[in-house]
Amino acid sequence: MSVTDHLELDLLRTVKLLGVASDATLATRVRHDIAAVRSSAIRLEAGGLVLLRRGHLGGWSLTADGRSRLAELSSAEVDGAGVEGVGVRHLVIEVHRRFTPVNGDFLTLCTEWQLRPVTTGATSADAVVNDHSQPEYDAAVIARLGEIDAAIQPLLADASAALERFAQYRQRLTFALTRLSAGDLDWFTRPVVDSYHSVWFELHEDLLTTLGLERSDST
Repeated sequence: MSVTDHLELDLLRTVKLLGVASDATLATRVRHDIAAVRSSAIRLEAGGLVLLRRGHLGGWSLTADGRSRLAELSSAEVDGAGVEGVGVRHLVIEVHRRFTPVNGDFLTLCTEWQLRPVTTGATSADAVVNDHSQPEYDAAVIARLGEIDAAIQPLLADASAALERFAQYRQRLTFALTRLSAGDLDWFTRPVVDSYHSVWFELHEDLLTTLGLERSDST
């Protein structure tokens, strides 16, 4: 793949992962100068691959043709030689296979973070919205998140060996867990920050996009 194709792939992938992305956000994510990103995005718009949404929450979004082009470039990316002769596609498939059960554990934990079980009788139990009024409950859930993080970090190390860009997820998850462990509860699931859940969701989508899969094809 050429340098131009790599930048095009990075931009299209990032727009897909975020849904809508501004020039500044794209520049940060793909680690390019904002002027270069703006110029490339305008070129992609001219080719019918992205469109610019106006307004307060506006930004670049992907078109149907953009999705097709992303699938084409993603396929080319994973058809490389890989590490020690093992193809990139094989490596990413293996990472996704190992990710799937950990993802199930994480989704269960997110539910437990949002809904706290409460005993209503001698033999009955129910759940209420977790209002974070019981620090010991939250601490136990965060501790289990630490166990999930310990499981996902080696997996991401292997993903990074296949495709270097997966390394950023390791850093972002670590940062979110550090903030959460320090007492800032927004960093578990709140969407307005780069919370653990937000990064995890993006990671999952990135794995699927890399392999040309949709969420309906994966648990």
